[in-house]
Amino acid sequence: MGGIKEIEDKIEKLEEDSVLIQDGQVRAWVDVWVENEEVESDWNKYFFLTDIPEDIAQSKWQSNPDNFTEATSLAIQTLVDKNIIYEKEAKWYKN
Repeated sequence: MGGIKEIEDKIEKLEEDSVLIQDGQVRAWVDVWVENEEVESDWNKYFFLTDIPEDIAQSKWQSNPDNFTEATSLAIQTLVDKNIIYEKEAKWYKN
């Protein structure tokens, strides 16, 4: 991995259920939601055009499981820090 920058620099934008992560030239949205008292997360973008260099780079970056783990963990922690979601007694809730 190219090394996602420190936490303050990683978060480019925040929406209620999504966090935009930047790692070098790659920018990827991570969606986070609470379902059945569990927190879930996934990439926001699934379709990539093979003739656009930015899409190719993002697809390759998103395919790396380490990037997924780090980006989703960061997105979840960001929403916790912003009091959008929270965990209590091993159950997740949305404010």
